[in-house]
Amino acid sequence: MKKLISLALIVVIMLTFTACKSAENHTSPIPAKIYYDYLISLGEIETERSPTTGGGLERWNVHKLYYYVDDFNDDGIIDLAISNEKSDSNGIEIYTYKNGQVKKLFSKGMPYSAGTEIFTLAKYDDTYGIKYLRLNSLGDFSFFRISKDATIEEMFSGGLYDIDGNVLDTSTSYDKIDPITFYSIGELKKMF
Repeated sequence: MKKLISLALIVVIMLTFTACKSAENHTSPIPAKIYYDYLISLGEIETERSPTTGGGLERWNVHKLYYYVDDFNDDGIIDLAISNEKSDSNGIEIYTYKNGQVKKLFSKGMPYSAGTEIFTLAKYDDTYGIKYLRLNSLGDFSFFRISKDATIEEMFSGGLYDIDGNVLDTSTSYDKIDPITFYSIGELKKMF
């Protein structure tokens, strides 16, 4: 009987330790609450506009933006992506939670361009990254992986069409890039 009680106690301790490690690594609903509270406390976020849109700062009301949470750079910490549109946005901000603080991890300006490009969070073969698409007749595109140090590394690039408008083989790679559908701040709040 003592062995059974000891074994049960060990299991409880291990489960408690696992739950604590999970919370520490932010794999529970805790990150959504942290990010939600952070956004609400700010009321507005300030982003740097891309030079192609004239540069400078832009202020965004947090209730008018869209969000997505997950570990985007495989460092074990749940991050927050912010977009100005639900999908195929024109710019992206990514924040992370380290040492008890929300910090900007990656930024590519919102807006990123004057409407001729898409630059947004996406997935390719279960890898998060940045989808870039130039809205021109050739449909130039790239997919960039977000590294642990918050830099982006091009995984592949190509074009959708040749100069005569024929579909190129590289368009099959583009078709495998899954768009991310962001959610409102109200939907973010429902996560915890």
